[in-house]
Amino acid sequence: MKPRTSIGLIIFLFVAVHACTIKRYGELQWPQIEKEESVLCHNYYCFVYDTVHMQSRWLAYKLTADMIVGEATRSSRFFVDTLVLGGTANDNDYRGSGYDRGHLVPAGDMVFNDTAMRESFFYSNVSPQVPAFNRGIWKRLEQNVRQYAHNLGKIYVVTGPLLGDDLSTIGESEVSVPDYFYKAILVYNDSIQAGIAFLMPNERGEHQSLYRYSMSIRELEQKTGINFFPALGRRHNVETTIDTLFWQLHE
Repeated sequence: MKPRTSIGLIIFLFVAVHACTIKRYGELQWPQIEKEESVLCHNYYCFVYDTVHMQSRWLAYKLTADMIVGEATRSSRFFVDTLVLGGTANDNDYRGSGYDRGHLVPAGDMVFNDTAMRESFFYSNVSPQVPAFNRGIWKRLEQNVRQYAHNLGKIYVVTGPLLGDDLSTIGESEVSVPDYFYKAILVYNDSIQAGIAFLMPNERGEHQSLYRYSMSIRELEQKTGINFFPALGRRHNVETTIDTLFWQLHE
């Protein structure tokens, strides 16, 4: 009877914690959780970590107009994320690699307090990015997302690398170098329901239009295999349509 009781208790605790976490963060912003995945959460974002590729598969968070205003001190250090069993990548993996430690949840989205800022510097929130990409078009997209939050009051964001086979690696931890990075963005309230997604190659592209890399959320789901906003239902037109004028994008 002991093993059965222990397993039952573990299952009960998992369900209870999972339910509390969803209640805390809100169901709408969560991608679909696969059976083999475990969701980890800091105070201001949640993520699924891929121990094969040594980086997060996705990170999800809510971004409001209030969050992008503040004077939190930007960290000069990155930190191993102790939430991840077995550890994350570390400084040595990136040293001399030629790649930036590219934020997935931007530090610029976490300026509202020091805790949020520090959490954005965990290695669970980092992927290898080509410097010109990280400091160029990816940064420009991050700035656009903050403008969306400012204009709309609250948005939901899911972001991450496109992971797959045959990727090159860096460091002793063999951190995969993604060929592409994505963002899925949703606004959903009583008056406005709209969505957009972006998939960008991890390469120089600072002079390219963001419009070129935009697509519907459903298109991005097909490319990544991730159901970004399952609470909407599979037939919701927010995921299948894109209004580039609404999102202020031009060719």
